Amino acid sequence: MQPWHSIKQLALCFNLIEHHQISIDTLQGLEKTRYNQFDTLIFPTLRWLIDQGVRFRHNSEVTDIIFKQDDKGKLFAQGLTYIHSGEEHTLNLGPQACVFVANGSVASDFSIGEHNSAALMTERPGNDWNLWHSLSNKVKGSGDPVQFVNRIRQTTVVSFTVTSPNKKIFQLMEQLSGNVDGTGGLTTLHASNWQISISLPYQPYFLGQPEHISVFWGYGLSPYTLGNFVKKAMVECSGEEILREIISHLNFSQDQHKIMEGTNCRHLIFPYFTAPLLPSADKPEVVPNGVGNLAFIGQFTNVDDYPCLNIEYAVRSARRAVYKLLGLG
Repeated sequence: MQPWHSIKQLALCFNLIEHHQISIDTLQGLEKTRYNQFDTLIFPTLRWLIDQGVRFRHNSEVTDIIFKQDDKGKLFAQGLTYIHSGEEHTLNLGPQACVFVANGSVASDFSIGEHNSAALMTERPGNDWNLWHSLSNKVKGSGDPVQFVNRIRQTTVVSFTVTSPNKKIFQLMEQLSGNVDGTGGLTTLHASNWQISISLPYQPYFLGQPEHISVFWGYGLSPYTLGNFVKKAMVECSGEEILREIISHLNFSQDQHKIMEGTNCRHLIFPYFTAPLLPSADKPEVVPNGVGNLAFIGQFTNVDDYPCLNIEYAVRSARRAVYKLLGLG
């Protein structure tokens, strides 16, 4: 958490830790997936939805929602306008249709950096935010994205994944901390100007990951400051420079050659990753008052009794949306 984040979010985090007796050092009390979350949660869910007949329209961007007001003044979504492969289309909605809008994403406008090259990031909001901008002007109570997209230097996070053909850094970390891979929590480098934390998960981390390959990941919360050892902002660094900074902080420099040999560090810049932690007056309610068949879901909705920036927050928003629109209680 940073000084400009919501004090309410901090309190909710403390309440969650206390309620579930979560240990920050060992992650005891948290439900952890055996593999990464995509392989364990997202991909199986995607396959199940496809098997149930759900149709996904790829390469499509919803640009607006068409509403009609009933005689009681309530708004109902009647159609979607979207661009597919460069052409504009309109999808008419039936009387039983429900519309669920992910009004923002922490992964919007991300950029990818390689081991030997920095990421080419943009500091201007992309098309992902256009629909929310449009709805904020026509639907009362739908929030406003402006606050969340105009503070990039406060909301940017750089995430990195290190893939190595040897387990040298895992061995050194076990000697340093006493934790084998997957049994410890995040290791935060307290002296890091970039505010780096790293995680050494259970191996293999990916389905199909070769036995001799090891993978760990981490992130930096202050990527616009100069590094302690690499005198550049994290957003300007290559993956190799990020890895060198980590090795230096851990005092593993004498083993740097072995750690770096054949290792690949790829990184991603997320300009809005911590934006949901900002004070949430501009987040919409899951189902705004005066709207009949539309709900907002995801990290940029208001779920007032749970801390954001985790999968469960997004799931809770979706569950509330379904229950309310379908009248399930």
